[in-house]
Order: sequence, then structure tokens, then C-alpha cells
Amino acid sequence: MSRHYGILLSLALIVSMVLLASLVLTVNDISIIPLQLGLSELASRIVRYSYCNCINSSLSLAIVNAILWDFRGIDTFFETTVLFIAVIGGWIVYKNVFEFNRTSISGKTYSLIVETITKLSLVIAFIVSLALALNGHLSPGGGFQGGVLFSTAIIVLIVVNGLEWLRRNLLPPYRALSLRTIGLMGIFSLAFLPLLSGLIHGYVGFVFQNQAKPPLSSFNLYYEVGGVRYSLIILLYNIFEYVAVTAAFTLVFYTIATIVFREEQGVRG
Repeated sequence: MSRHYGILLSLALIVSMVLLASLVLTVNDISIIPLQLGLSELASRIVRYSYCNCINSSLSLAIVNAILWDFRGIDTFFETTVLFIAVIGGWIVYKNVFEFNRTSISGKTYSLIVETITKLSLVIAFIVSLALALNGHLSPGGGFQGGVLFSTAIIVLIVVNGLEWLRRNLLPPYRALSLRTIGLMGIFSLAFLPLLSGLIHGYVGFVFQNQAKPPLSSFNLYYEVGGVRYSLIILLYNIFEYVAVTAAFTLVFYTIATIVFREEQGVRG
């Protein structure tokens, strides 16, 4: 007991020192990292070409999405691939975890009111998360943020209704794995679509190309609203990312919750 008390006291002391140092620096207007008065050349180009009436524009009002899916699209793809490999690795390691007594995790321990409110909250979370994904190229948000929001709401559903309800009525583990694969393959296909189009039509196409790059490439995917053009391909990237992230995190939560339930069964047994 005294050891735990000492650890907590040490953590409290460290946090207090960090807060005190931050307060002193803030009050005295002291900057540890020198502030830059103007934008760097790279930052200026990103701000300029995220959305402008020019050929090389990403046609994305949300600068972060323009960076993720245009200026550093290849990095984003490999980061998504790493997450996919991690999920697959976890699935292989803990695959036997899903062989359990399903009746023991029915989740029927809460009142009907709690279960109903939880299901309604899941619907609301789905609508908000989908809006984040669909508007990511126009406003703050995107496929990753939307997927995390919806999959986080699924945690509450697991706690209230149980894994078996989720398995039967919403998203079984193997279906989540399939959706994760579809999301990643969708991103992969979009990334190489300009290259394939160039091979067919006889011009140069670039991987993760969002807009036409004359005179080498004429590939262009956009949609218009009120005469204003917006990037269609970034919208599609966000949709596939939304599917991939939702399925991946749901599968992770499946695994974690199942392990916890099995451990609780072992303790009670």
C-alpha cells in the first residue's frame, strides 16, 4: 500500500512541476521554441494550393485533408497499411479468443431504458461520424476522425448489450475484417487510378494525383456545387478511410472485450 502511495505521490509531484513551469513560461511570455513570424516556403505552397483557381490545386478547403491525401498521400497510405497489418497480426495472435461461450456475454445486465438510449446514441454517433467523413475535404474532420467516433460509440454498445448482440445484429468480427480489407483496397485503387488512366489514354499519370497536371496528365476528378469545384477523389479517400478505420477499431475492441470477458469468467469460475 505504501509503495502505491509513493508512486502516486511521485506522479502528482511531476505533474505539479510541469504545470508550474508551464504557468511561469506563459505568464512571462517566454518561448522555448523561437516563434516564426512568417510562413515557410513549404507552408506557403500548401496554403496556396490547397484551394485555388489553378491547375495544381487540391480543391480542398480543409488544408489538413489536402496535406493527408495530396501533398503526403503516399505517407498516409502506408500509415493506413501499417494499421491494417497491426490489426491482422492481432487477429492471428488472438483468433482463438473468439471461441468462447456466447451465452455468457449476452450483456443483459442493464435496464431496457439504458439499452434503448444506447442504441439511439449509436444512431446519432453514426450520423455525426458519417458527416465528418463526407465533409472532411470541406471542413475539419475526415474519414479517420469519423471512423474513430463511430467505433468508440460501439464500445458503449458492447458494454451495455454485449458482444453477442453486436455479433448478431451489427458487425460480426469476420465481416469487420472484410470491411477493413475493402477500405484499404479502395484507397489503393484510387491511388493508382490516375496511373491506370494514363496508361489507357496515353498520358503520364501520377500516384495519388488529385487534379490534372498538364501538359503531362489530364486526369481530373471533381464535382461542382453552385459552380464551385471541389475534389471528388479526396471525398472518396475519406469514405474508404472511414470504412477501414471503423472496421479496424471495432475488431480491436472485439478482441479486447472478449479477452476481458474470458478473464472475468476465469476469476468467477
